[in-house]
Amino acid sequence: MGSCEHDEFSENIYVNQILKTTALLVIHSDKVEQEQKKALKKAMFYFHTVDTLNLFDIQWSKIKYHNNNATYKMLINVCYLIIETLLHTAQEGTKKLAQFKEDGMSKLFERFVLEYYRKHYPQYNATPTHIKWNVEDKFIELLPTMKSDITLEHNGKTLIIDTKYYKKTVQTDMRYNSLSIHSNNLYQIFTYVKNKDTNHSGQVNGVLLYAKTDEAITPDNSYLMDRNKISVKTLDLDRNFAEIRHQLDKIVIEWQQ
Repeated sequence: MGSCEHDEFSENIYVNQILKTTALLVIHSDKVEQEQKKALKKAMFYFHTVDTLNLFDIQWSKIKYHNNNATYKMLINVCYLIIETLLHTAQEGTKKLAQFKEDGMSKLFERFVLEYYRKHYPQYNATPTHIKWNVEDKFIELLPTMKSDITLEHNGKTLIIDTKYYKKTVQTDMRYNSLSIHSNNLYQIFTYVKNKDTNHSGQVNGVLLYAKTDEAITPDNSYLMDRNKISVKTLDLDRNFAEIRHQLDKIVIEWQQ
């Protein structure tokens, strides 16, 4: 079923069908809080004339945006994250969705990036990994656990990706009226990389990957820190799906160069 089969101003348009299909998935998940289910059920009252879709038949690439439906962009991309993540995990024998709490979107963003690399770059063995502290005396009592969101490995190279979903991707220093990357985020990825690169080979790189906000500043920088490259990237979820794929592919291509 294509989006052109319905009148442009009908409620039963393709984007509304995607919204309803995704909402029903969330409502029937046992991993979603009841309060959020109730809110979705109330919203579904306005979708009673809207059809649902087969998850496997949604034609994401054919969705076109214009002045009349531009406000759907972010919503549809969120639906894409939920459905693509669900379909991938279902193929592995489970049907679990990340629990939607205050940090639900952050977890969903992290999971989407992980599953994307698992699906499209299986040779890199994308997985969250525990990173050991590289201490000389091997005494690690009371040291916090380090676990990456995503680690890719290939041909002796390692890429550690830490995903971030914030309202603001940069912090403001009021004393100097300046903007900078969140210091805790940068310290975290730097610590992961340096402890992973036990031989100081420079073959371990790190990426802070932020979901783009409506801020004017969009981080896209790379820094060479004692032989290891630390990059700060922004994934624009308000783009079409081909462009989202291009952004994620570019991270891997730059790492392997």
